[in-house]
Amino acid sequence: MDVRLIDDEGVEERPAEELAALLDRQDGLVWVDIATCDDEAARVLSDVFGFHPMAVKDCVERNRVPKMHAYRDHVFVVGGDAGDPEEFLDELFRTRHGLLTVRTMSALSSAIYGGMAGLARISPDGQRLVAETADRFDRIRRVADGEREYLQGVIEFFQTALTIKAALIGQTQNEEVKRLTEASYAQNEEIKKISAWAAILFAPTLIGTVYGMNFAARRRPVPSFACECLL
Repeated sequence: MDVRLIDDEGVEERPAEELAALLDRQDGLVWVDIATCDDEAARVLSDVFGFHPMAVKDCVERNRVPKMHAYRDHVFVVGGDAGDPEEFLDELFRTRHGLLTVRTMSALSSAIYGGMAGLARISPDGQRLVAETADRFDRIRRVADGEREYLQGVIEFFQTALTIKAALIGQTQNEEVKRLTEASYAQNEEIKKISAWAAILFAPTLIGTVYGMNFAARRRPVPSFACECLL
């Protein structure tokens, strides 16, 4: 566990035992780097920093899905690719005036950086190699810059195609709704016509049925017979 205090005077290495006192200070930023989240590191995260238990669990059980959770006084961020255990995975806590990281590749990167040495000069063969490498990177950069406009054109083409497709789908739906509305209107008109003819034929049919069943022709009084004729 590496503890650093960053203030106006620069960066200073501090022992882990001073974490509680460093967190109470207001004049700097505390940077804690944990290479492996073992039981002691989990205790520091829980007791000294007071981080959420679920966030501490995510640091102990590695290879989690990238995510971010905001708690009352700190933010927990998991960044990296969770598909391959060898890929770089980083858990990060952002506190009020502190920053804490838990990394899987810290030991390997520390060994690599620790084995590096500064060269006082580069041999002629090495200079040619560096120049060739820089030239190759320049070529790759120029190719990438040229492909950027092409990719932008491809993106705009597919966006236009999606817009046209959405418009055609909307037009088809509108035509279908219009057709259903016209069919419903035609059915309503037919029902109105049938209802009108039924109302016209109902009264004569009812009168004829009633009088035809309840009176005999030879016994009808003259006034009643005359009224029936008028009807």
